[in-house]
Amino acid sequence: MPYLHKLSNRLALIKDRAAVAATAALVAGAAVACERAAGTTGPAPTVSRLVVSPKSVVLPPKQALYFLAVGLMPAGDTGAVTVTWGATGGAMLDTSTASGVHYAHYQAAPAPGRYQVIAAEQPGGKADTAVVTVSSVSVASVTVSPATASLQVGQTVQLTGTPKDASGGVLSGRVVTWGSSNPAAATVSPNGLVAGVAVGAATITATSEGQNGTSSVTVAVIPVAAVSVSPGSATVVAGNTVQLTATPKDASGGALSGRVVTWASSNPAAATVSGSGLVTGVAAGAATVTATSEGQSGTAAITVSSVAVASVTVSPATASLQGGQTAQLTATPKDASGAALTGRVVTWASSNPAAATVSGSGLVTGVAAGAATVTATSEGKSGTAAITVASVPVASVTLTPAAASTWVGGTLQLAAIPKDAGGNLLSGRVVTWASSNPAVTTVSGSGLVTGVTAGSATITATSEGKSGTAAITVTTSTGGSVITDPNVLLTEATVAKAGYLLPIAPSPFGLKVTRVANDPGQAMTLQNGSGSWGSDARQHYSKDQPWSADGSLLALQNSGSPDYIYLDGNTYQPVRGKCSNYGYDDDRWHPTSAHAHERINASGSSLIWFDVTTCTETRRWSLPLSVVGLGMGEGNVSFDGRYVALSDGVSAFLVDMDPQAPFVPYPSSRIGPTVSLSNCGLSSGCSIDWVSVSPSGKYVIVVYNGDHLRVYAVDPATLAFTPLPMPTIYANCAGTAAQGFIYDVGHADMTLNPFDGNEDVIVGQEHCGNAGRTVSGLLIGGVMMVRLRDGAITPLTDPTNEAYPHHVSTRSYDRPGWAYVGYYYSAGQRFSNEIIAVKLDGSKSVERIAHSHTDDGCYRCEAHAVPSRDGLRVLFASDWMVAGAGTGSTSITQAFVVDTRP
Repeated sequence: MPYLHKLSNRLALIKDRAAVAATAALVAGAAVACERAAGTTGPAPTVSRLVVSPKSVVLPPKQALYFLAVGLMPAGDTGAVTVTWGATGGAMLDTSTASGVHYAHYQAAPAPGRYQVIAAEQPGGKADTAVVTVSSVSVASVTVSPATASLQVGQTVQLTGTPKDASGGVLSGRVVTWGSSNPAAATVSPNGLVAGVAVGAATITATSEGQNGTSSVTVAVIPVAAVSVSPGSATVVAGNTVQLTATPKDASGGALSGRVVTWASSNPAAATVSGSGLVTGVAAGAATVTATSEGQSGTAAITVSSVAVASVTVSPATASLQGGQTAQLTATPKDASGAALTGRVVTWASSNPAAATVSGSGLVTGVAAGAATVTATSEGKSGTAAITVASVPVASVTLTPAAASTWVGGTLQLAAIPKDAGGNLLSGRVVTWASSNPAVTTVSGSGLVTGVTAGSATITATSEGKSGTAAITVTTSTGGSVITDPNVLLTEATVAKAGYLLPIAPSPFGLKVTRVANDPGQAMTLQNGSGSWGSDARQHYSKDQPWSADGSLLALQNSGSPDYIYLDGNTYQPVRGKCSNYGYDDDRWHPTSAHAHERINASGSSLIWFDVTTCTETRRWSLPLSVVGLGMGEGNVSFDGRYVALSDGVSAFLVDMDPQAPFVPYPSSRIGPTVSLSNCGLSSGCSIDWVSVSPSGKYVIVVYNGDHLRVYAVDPATLAFTPLPMPTIYANCAGTAAQGFIYDVGHADMTLNPFDGNEDVIVGQEHCGNAGRTVSGLLIGGVMMVRLRDGAITPLTDPTNEAYPHHVSTRSYDRPGWAYVGYYYSAGQRFSNEIIAVKLDGSKSVERIAHSHTDDGCYRCEAHAVPSRDGLRVLFASDWMVAGAGTGSTSITQAFVVDTRP
């Protein structure tokens, strides 16, 4: 059917633009239908509803505005209708109708308020209203609160926009819109909710009726509250890597991205870490790796294990050398892939040290013809090299001395030295000996010459077809003997110092004196190496027995190399040097033949027995204190080798080194309680000089500085010891009897007295200042003996014109009842510069053995005479100078042996 107007055409006829917009909104989506054509017959249709637009407006007082009304049919098209207009306030200026749309030109009331505009259908009764708000004030400004705001990324803050009139009054019901100047930093919602996006700043603007207000917003980064390192612990093999990851987190535990992280290792020697957290194992050990961000840290515990040694390669794999020559081997530990491993400990061993030895650095030394397998071991893996040692041919044999004399019945030790073509000493060679005239001299298989009758003979030593000779003269006798007259004044003759191993018989004694230390710088060949003599080569001390229990070895200290050597106890030839695995500190020979070659050594927290011929530790004890040597350096073990007293200078304790029934035997450790020695009651103080167990093991003697002696009794069941009260204290002596003090003696030694039921006694210099006086009915001499059980004294020498005694030794285990004493030089006095033996029976019997031909006051040059176990030989030190004069040198001290045997 024909249509007069479409809805869009009708809207175009609307008079007011505002009304047009309102009507368009009103009828949007309504079905477009046609109106009935003019002149159409039939009854007029009935509208279903009446619609007014706009529905709500705000107007200033007396402001005019068009409202419109449209009748709508049930199908949604417009229908013809008659409309009347009204208002609860304000006035209708005029009304009109055009194309089915009814218009009302409305003027707002002069007074602010809320009014209704009403359109009503006539006569159907349909109606609709619009709300008019009359406002007399426009928006003059907009205030945004808060005016500034700070927030962190991800956080929000609510802003409020408040429209205001010109006087600052708040205007309600106004539309406010929002905007952000920098949405990359902060966004704002239509209701003013600001959200932090990234670090930065933004201006947030609120707009109402053309007026604006702003707020300055700053967005900050969220601070790091913690750093998590993953993994928290890791184990890596040296040379390998492991990646760590650091995660900065906020206070609530949320991960924070884009933060700077730095890395550090607590132990770069074990593990390093890169700037990205890559850990590299360097060497076995542990390290803490720390990741830090904005002052907060997290850690990971790193353990670095070394790459296991899978094999050891020794280069060269074979080597040939001659005796005395060396070859350097190199051991290379390798991992399972064959890569070389550095910094690993390698130990070396020879399967046949008699043929070839090897040092800790892999230096192989040919010893004698033969073969050996040298093994290098690292972390349980081994590699080997086959060593062949060929003998260097002997080119010559030299005898020393080349000429010498002895007496009928006397002996003389010769030494044969095989040499190669270059004059180098050859060790380990077989030497045979022969005498050209056995009726005059005989010679043993070791080169010991014995005088038979007066005359001459040539001694020949042969090795591998090469020979050397020595011319020997035998005289009828030395004419020497021990002098037993204690009263005769003996003059010390000036005599040339003996050559090395060349005996002399100085007057007035005429006994054989042999220098057993060679000249400084002279080489020596030893079973376990080689060395050279120093300018100080002598025994340790008068209380230290230098001969081993079987007499086969004689111990000397040496300022050359090695610093400790062992001579043949009879021929005095060097035999062995100190074992490389033996830390000499303060040691003594074990006094019994069952342990003849073992040294008893104490230092720090350890006590050991060590066999110096096999280089083997045989026993060990862990001690309760860190001790100073054997009894502070001057102690000894009991005569049976069972007990020793040890001290740290404040306290002491006993060790039973060889427990017997009913006690559990070694290796059970039987150590007594620690006894404090610091409360002694001496006015001079209680500083300890030395401590020792007595020969029987029944007593412990403590010597305080100043040679003040105190006796303690030992409880054999517990090894505890307590002061032993004495019957009396002698005149001028220190301490009290009740505290166990006895007569003061200096440089003293202890023994068992066979003339007094084997009582423990100590023998030394008289030190109470009573020499020449009568004390308790006894004429006090320079050498005194004190019984430990009760402090009873026995003078052993006559003080008349007696020189001052020096060091005392009672080490003649197999000749009990004698003490050996060295005297200071004192011209015109008995015993001046002599070595004598005094009898312990109180008879004042003596044996005058030799002059020591040495100076005093230089300690190392002092004689420190000490007898052999059988008492027939005496070892002493000498610079062969007396009071600065003589044929020796004050810078050279050497060991000598005087032999009283016929």
